[in-house]
Amino acid sequence: MRIYRHCGSLPEYMELRVGGTVLEDGKALREYGVKNGDVVWVIDHNPNSQAANGGLDDVSQVQKYVIPEEKYDQLENTYRAWKRKMLEKDPNWLPPWIQ
Repeated sequence: MRIYRHCGSLPEYMELRVGGTVLEDGKALREYGVKNGDVVWVIDHNPNSQAANGGLDDVSQVQKYVIPEEKYDQLENTYRAWKRKMLEKDPNWLPPWIQ
C-alpha cells in the first residue's frame, strides 16, 4: 500500500519488478530480499493514466511556447543580446569556445 501513495498508480494496475523479477501480488517487498537503496520498478498498466502512451515521457506530446524572432530580439537578457553587445565593442569578437 505504501508504493501506491508514492507513485499514484492503483495497486490493481501496478506491476512491480526488482532486478528483472516480476513480484507477485500480496507479497511484501522484504519477502524478495528488497532492502534500502534497491530499485523497485513500478510499471503502470492503467490505460487512463497520465503516463499511458508516453504521456509523461514523450515530450513531442507537449505543446511548446514558441517566441517570435522579433520579440526575442527585443529581450535584454539573452545570448543574442549579449553577442550583439560584444560585437558592438569589437566587430572581430568570437565566442570563447570558438577561439
